Amino acid sequence: MSKTLLMIGVGDLAGLVLNLLVQGKEFGKIILAGRDLAEMNRRKNLALLFSAQLGRYHRIECVQMDLQNVEQSAHWIRDLKPDVIFNTATLQSWRIITQLPTAAFKALDEAQFGPWLPMHLSLMHKLMKAVDLSGQKPFVVNAAFPDAVGPVLKSVGMAPQIGIGNVANVLPALRGALGLMLEVPLQEVHVSLYTQHYLSHRVPAAGDSGGAPYVARARINGHDVTGEVDFEDAFGLVQTKFQRTGGAFRQLITASSAVSVLSPVLLEQTATVHAPAPGGLPGGYRVRLVGGEAVVDVPDGMALDTLIQVNNDCQRFDGIDRIEADGTVVFTEREMQVMHRLLGYECLRMPLSEVDARAEELGAKYREFFAKATA
Repeated sequence: MSKTLLMIGVGDLAGLVLNLLVQGKEFGKIILAGRDLAEMNRRKNLALLFSAQLGRYHRIECVQMDLQNVEQSAHWIRDLKPDVIFNTATLQSWRIITQLPTAAFKALDEAQFGPWLPMHLSLMHKLMKAVDLSGQKPFVVNAAFPDAVGPVLKSVGMAPQIGIGNVANVLPALRGALGLMLEVPLQEVHVSLYTQHYLSHRVPAAGDSGGAPYVARARINGHDVTGEVDFEDAFGLVQTKFQRTGGAFRQLITASSAVSVLSPVLLEQTATVHAPAPGGLPGGYRVRLVGGEAVVDVPDGMALDTLIQVNNDCQRFDGIDRIEADGTVVFTEREMQVMHRLLGYECLRMPLSEVDARAEELGAKYREFFAKATA
């Protein structure tokens, strides 16, 4: 078995994922791809050298790739023939607005994450165009707002196979909280959670669901204990007893969720994980990875359509009213009003054909806002 992993966009998250991967079993070759070849080589050397201390010897290479150039990206994908592509590239990381002064950040954060979709959809759309043009069929894993990016791209037949983070990020703390409530170790608690990005962001920050819908199941040693626990109480413990450090280190949770998906795919193993957008579905699910496919693990007595509706409903709390059949995104008025009031940016309907122009406009408006807020 020899697999090739192409990692695109080597920022903080990708660096953490790389560091975690090279501590594990060798599976073939890792190729880092991005615009800054010198920085990628430094990242490569760090990973090679520290993993050698641990007795691991992965093959790591670097290529210069710019997702804005679809033809060039297609050339590299055709030439490298990756089995798996992991994309973290985005036009604006979620962490950018956290660099604002506190008052400005809190005000802008009221817009939620949905209105920022163009910044994450633009490059992912180009990557999937390049994959299509290359003629290759890699397993594509997306880290850029997969909950919404996946279903938009599904509308044009270009959905990545799966996303990472979001629903997965709240799981370890939720298991720990339920363990405290039921007086059992975390490792004995098994949770199935189906919800959209909003809840995974809301719970660690506020300690409650904020009224957003979700489906949750809990088991201990095979026994269903869902009816014995109050998940809202557990959410409160997530925010208090399991509060995490901020900054770049916070992304270790997201990075570990990525590895939980990438490792079994690369090592041709079966696994059950939590992940967003399997097959381009909206929001997050408990998912079985088997035979190169991501299949939703639907709870007993429920239908997949019910879970999809829950995630669509939760998506409205995140500022996206709906994603139409042709990929047009309709944003919620309340959250978009925050963007209009603070940034002078407003977009209530966005056809996929307009995503690049909207991303350019939104990026410019935010830079103006940041300059004023930090002057």
